[in-house]
Amino acid sequence: MHDFIDQTKMAMPDLRHRAVLHNAFGCYLVERVFGHTIKNSDGREVSTRDVAEQHIIEDMGFLPSLEDWLVDLPQAAWHGGIHRLPKSERPLMKGTPGMALKTAIANLNAARKKYDDELAKLGSESAQAVAEILGEHIPPGFYVEWDQYTPYFNDGEACTFSVHDPYVIKTTTEEADSDGSRRREGSVNLTSSYADKGDKWTQDLVEGLTKKAHKALAAAWGELPEDMLEAAFGDHAKIVIRKDAAGVITHERSEREHD
Repeated sequence: MHDFIDQTKMAMPDLRHRAVLHNAFGCYLVERVFGHTIKNSDGREVSTRDVAEQHIIEDMGFLPSLEDWLVDLPQAAWHGGIHRLPKSERPLMKGTPGMALKTAIANLNAARKKYDDELAKLGSESAQAVAEILGEHIPPGFYVEWDQYTPYFNDGEACTFSVHDPYVIKTTTEEADSDGSRRREGSVNLTSSYADKGDKWTQDLVEGLTKKAHKALAAAWGELPEDMLEAAFGDHAKIVIRKDAAGVITHERSEREHD
């Protein structure tokens, strides 16, 4: 009887095999197979249900019902019969022609999706981290903008990914040129160094952007590795990190068109 109750481990070699017979229904099956009573080594009649219940309680600590085991099992469409499903929705079962190949492809697609989801999650977290690092030093009413991409053509040289110079720009400024130039009126390149202009700093560059703020932003930018920016925002991208007048930091990514 003990071997009968434990036999399901041959089909499912972990503790989930107990769902089949380690329950009150399993005790009923023991009675059906072995009868209501058997004689023990002393020649005494003993209840087969008592033996089965004792076995299960020793293993489980209590006597579960079959419902206890199955209540959290999700209902799948194939439980009603795979012949009722479109072929494209039928699960892979043992004995299905080409199952090994189909299973390998399904596993590969599942692994790829898991990888893509994890990569997207890490990219989102990296983008938020970059926004917070730079946003801490952006004066309210300004934003930082840059492009990053791999060129499609580079005069015979290898086309490699690069991050282009960032600019800190006042929100109200307009494009200085109509040709799409990144240089704007009221914008400052974060990677450039400026001589000490004293009181003329804000008038000569951007009103509201202090030399201290520019240096802090430039220092923060210098701490951001290129591979982190690529992981955060991807290739062929224009990135904008803003701080509004209320101090709220946001970041935006758009596709960057280029040669």
